[in-house]
Amino acid sequence: MALSYTTVVHQPQTLAMGAVRTKIVDVTLDNSYTTGGYTLDPHQFDMAQIYGAVAVGFDSAQTTAPFVAFNNSTGKLQAFVSNGASPALLNEAPATTDLHTVTVRLLVIGV
Repeated sequence: MALSYTTVVHQPQTLAMGAVRTKIVDVTLDNSYTTGGYTLDPHQFDMAQIYGAVAVGFDSAQTTAPFVAFNNSTGKLQAFVSNGASPALLNEAPATTDLHTVTVRLLVIGV
């Protein structure tokens, strides 16, 4: 299963810094996380290249959700979950983790 993208239409979609643009998008994760993260398709954001993505919210119906972060080295969106230790630290979500109920609002930055 692939990621699904929904543009947040009630938010202003254009913030330009020279050639750099931003877009606010809800991204629903899939049912089988891949180690290393999800590849974000820049064309889904009307961009040729993604410079970064920042989680700015999540679906309010969720009671638990992984922490997500954009890996600049790989260009992928990674999911992190508690390692179960005390104090809790974050590890990358294990391969095949089902995250299809997780929707993350991203601020995507690119050209």
